[in-house]
Amino acid sequence: MKFLILPDYSAVDSNPCLFLSQNLITLLTRQRHEAAVCMSGKHFYLKGASFYPAPDLPRIVFHSRKVPKTREEELQYAKVSSTAFLQKDLEAIQNAISAYKPDILIEAGRPAALIASAASGIECYSFTDYSVLRNHTVPADAMAGFNAVLQSEHLEQVLSLSELYRKHSIPILSGPKAIQPAPEGMDPFRIGSLRVTGPSTQHTKDVCICMEKPVRSLEKCKSMVRQAWLGAPYHVHAWIKGVEPRETENITFHGTMKPALASCSAICIHDGNSYLFNQCMVNAVPQIIINDGSYRTSFLAMAINRTNAGMVIPASDLSMETLYESYRRIMSDDHYQLCASALAQECTELGGLEAIMPYLFLAKA
Repeated sequence: MKFLILPDYSAVDSNPCLFLSQNLITLLTRQRHEAAVCMSGKHFYLKGASFYPAPDLPRIVFHSRKVPKTREEELQYAKVSSTAFLQKDLEAIQNAISAYKPDILIEAGRPAALIASAASGIECYSFTDYSVLRNHTVPADAMAGFNAVLQSEHLEQVLSLSELYRKHSIPILSGPKAIQPAPEGMDPFRIGSLRVTGPSTQHTKDVCICMEKPVRSLEKCKSMVRQAWLGAPYHVHAWIKGVEPRETENITFHGTMKPALASCSAICIHDGNSYLFNQCMVNAVPQIIINDGSYRTSFLAMAINRTNAGMVIPASDLSMETLYESYRRIMSDDHYQLCASALAQECTELGGLEAIMPYLFLAKA
């Protein structure tokens, strides 16, 4: 079968949708299916798939400092929900469909794919989460671009992205119900890991830190890491957006985010990357989430608090003292590790990314 993968392609160096897309390509090609990706060629680096171009992201002259409370707001701030951009993106996806002739569309953070699915009649499976699917009120201007494009395709108008997903996609959630509650009236398919299930990860005593949207200056963040952990008898791997690679004694600042290091660490500190969250959860790594109040980070922070698999630091409280004290509390209390291990066991029972394959064929039949 032929699969067209349609990911969000913003934040290339840390985008959860691109990590997932590479895993999907590997899974599909191993099982002798064909995979293609439609995205901007500016940062395309995925291996093993055919490529079809999509428009580059809009240039943002003035970056809003507002924290997005919904996915709709996030798309607005990035200027990718305007009628002009959505129309270009839809045309690119439709061109890819026409040239590639896929059997199934797989969407990850790319709502224009849902419109393409409805217009073409090709089923679309969406890797999404409760923060997008939940019922909530959305200002009309946030959906104006979507509704203009829906109208151009002679499709029914919607009041929210949640409604668009419910009408035109088949959702896939990653994680047990304690992490990903399903909206009322929905029974989505669930998997545990966003990677193919592999051998059990051997944990180190290392600390992994990832900040893709640091709430302090780069120098302040680096200083916090050094003050808290320099000279400790274990290694600290840190990626902070914009940092230059450098190693000093037991601390390594990496130039790119490395989820594999988080998966085998003793603890992971991050600011709401959903792929990182999933891989820590699957591998029983307690997490400290720095919550800036944005919709998805808040959703993950609430899940961590609900399951006691880690701790949350409000972004306004972030300091070397709060960072190290949270780390110390988790490492000195077995309860957090036990709760993280219980979550990992539930994920193991749900299966890895490979669990979607029978579901895709069953639904297609």
